[in-house]
Amino acid sequence: MHPEITTMHKAINRILIALFLVQYSVNIYAQTPGQKITIELNPIAIENGKYYFNGKRVTFDGLVIPLQAVDDKKVDRSIKTVFALRTSQTVVRLGLSVYLLYLIADRPAYVNYDQTRTLVIGSVAAGFSLSIGEKLFQRKAINRFNAVLLKPEK
Repeated sequence: MHPEITTMHKAINRILIALFLVQYSVNIYAQTPGQKITIELNPIAIENGKYYFNGKRVTFDGLVIPLQAVDDKKVDRSIKTVFALRTSQTVVRLGLSVYLLYLIADRPAYVNYDQTRTLVIGSVAAGFSLSIGEKLFQRKAINRFNAVLLKPEK
């Protein structure tokens, strides 16, 4: 065999062994029981578009665990919608960026000025719309969370 092929086989074997060890350790870790975390669930305050939980200012991402702790289908659906809207925003931005790079690489931007302008304005509008939708569903999840917490027990 050629020395290059032997070296390549050794490198591939090392990579495979490393991947096996990583997978093995992940499987062991996944089987280890985790600690149960308990948090005190209090209503989430909304002031000037900012969220406060247990007296501390938090982002919506920081509220996901308390929101899921109430185990309410409407809250869970709103959280999933928020993350779907974020993914959509990313796809729109990425798609526009790739297409604009394609247009610029193909021909200068001033040749496709109308098309470029339409795409930029459309993507900015789509981004704002998705952002507004995301904020509405965040607020919907938080309002439902507060309603479930404050609902009198029977």
